[in-house]
Amino acid sequence: MRSCCILYQKQPNPFKDKTQIKYKLFEQADVSIKVYNSLGIMVRSLINNTKDKGTYMIELNTKKLNRGIYYYVLEINNKPADTKKMIIIK
Repeated sequence: MRSCCILYQKQPNPFKDKTQIKYKLFEQADVSIKVYNSLGIMVRSLINNTKDKGTYMIELNTKKLNRGIYYYVLEINNKPADTKKMIIIK
């Protein structure tokens, strides 16, 4: 099975205030990135667009989020492709 994409682990982790999430697409696709808290509740939808093949970065501002563990999920064509963990400190 051919891979569709790469979702990179963000660095540094943990972090404060804002960060960037990087991902790479190997072909054009409908892309969404959502952030979930440790209870599995979606707290942010960062992107929901069609993107061409390439590498992208999207900024996440955590000003209104509490400290704790969160997960960011990359969906390709409405199917989960990858999930990474991040920790917000204040």
